Amino acid sequence: MTVAYDGTNYHGFQRQTRWTAIQNVLESGLTKIFGGAIELSAAGRTDAGVHAREQVVSFFTEGSIPVEKIPIAAASVLPPDIVVCSAREVDEKFSARFSVVSKIYIYRVHIDETSNPLLDRYAWHVRPPIDVDQMSAALTMLIGRHDFSSFRSSSEVERNPVRTMLDAVIDDDVVDGDRVLTIRLHADGFLYRMARNIVGALVKVGRGRLTVDGFKEIFEARDRNAAPPPAPPQGLCLYKVFY
Repeated sequence: MTVAYDGTNYHGFQRQTRWTAIQNVLESGLTKIFGGAIELSAAGRTDAGVHAREQVVSFFTEGSIPVEKIPIAAASVLPPDIVVCSAREVDEKFSARFSVVSKIYIYRVHIDETSNPLLDRYAWHVRPPIDVDQMSAALTMLIGRHDFSSFRSSSEVERNPVRTMLDAVIDDDVVDGDRVLTIRLHADGFLYRMARNIVGALVKVGRGRLTVDGFKEIFEARDRNAAPPPAPPQGLCLYKVFY
């Protein structure tokens, strides 16, 4: 299934025992419509407050509901901020998590002197000025296969930090009168908080608080302690997953 959600009110995607996560709500709802316990595998374990336009989940079921009716049935048992967009039957060897070829995350930054309550749930408000050309110059050096240790979570030390960034661009647009930067990161995989850590450093470059050369030094240091804090979660969205 492909699932879209507003992550504002949830403690991330991954199932929790003390907090409500997207997976908790999805599994509970799907259990009702399939008549048996459902355990999901997901393409990405988005963090608390992070959104998804196209999260992909897979599961096994012996339920008899036709796949084309799953989105409509799911709407009757899920809250309005979690939506099943589509569903299809796949080979039993398919895994939403392990069959992924690449993913696109987007991060939105709202540039204005004042915040906009219609954007605040989905973008990081940053006051001008901001130099997008400098941000783009820094972003370009991430393309290719690299060690992204400087942009991993400080708590993630065992996982292989090498990833291939297939594309990385910034769009500078006006949305309903507001200036919004959309940072698009397409990679074969992402370390925990990698996208937010990259954006946190990029915005410092754009605001003149970090040079492009300084960004390069941070990247090449392969040390999370050398990098600035991450961007806040609400601007991040899992945009697309490729298999």
